[in-house]
Amino acid sequence: MEIVIGILALKYNLVSGPMFVAIVFGGIISSIILGPWLKHSLCGRKVINTLEFFSHREIIAQLKATDRDSAIRELCVVASEQGNLSPAETLSDAVLKRENSMGTAIEEGIALPHARIPALIRPAVVFGRSEFGIEWNSPDGKPAHFIFLILTPKENDDIQVQILRIIARTMSDKKTQGALMTAGDQREVWQILQEVFTVHQVVRKRVLINLSVIPI
Repeated sequence: MEIVIGILALKYNLVSGPMFVAIVFGGIISSIILGPWLKHSLCGRKVINTLEFFSHREIIAQLKATDRDSAIRELCVVASEQGNLSPAETLSDAVLKRENSMGTAIEEGIALPHARIPALIRPAVVFGRSEFGIEWNSPDGKPAHFIFLILTPKENDDIQVQILRIIARTMSDKKTQGALMTAGDQREVWQILQEVFTVHQVVRKRVLINLSVIPI
């Protein structure tokens, strides 16, 4: 902007040659210094507590399903009904497609089926517990007892990775596993999830405006 003003001023003999050079030089320096600073200022990073993605209404204290695919469909029905998301069939198709390409069971009875859903505004996590366990092709051969369905916006890979990492790390604690296994009902399960996840946060990256159209 300074350069444009300098050119107009020189054209109408409002400034001298040396003054024009100084204006151009000042504009270049401003672009170098202020550009990165402005970009940093306009890019928001909102910190969110992981627990915000959970809901006590989206907890199944005892899954009815006895196999992997049925468990995913059962969780997707709850997600669709309680979270006002896409139809359950659409959700389960996306999750099963991802699951079939690469299994999401980790060790110690934990499975993390997930998918990125188009038009989803915010992540949603649905928890289901299976007392008897469900065969999930886990690396350690153990059935899955604690299943977290994780749905995230299609445009945000990073937030899905953060949620997966937090849940996997939190659920590796034997005390947490034991408490969830012995919890009596949905209310008790929710209390435990609140206790163990309330300290964890994810960072949502957000660009407020298109920086390419800002004149420097």
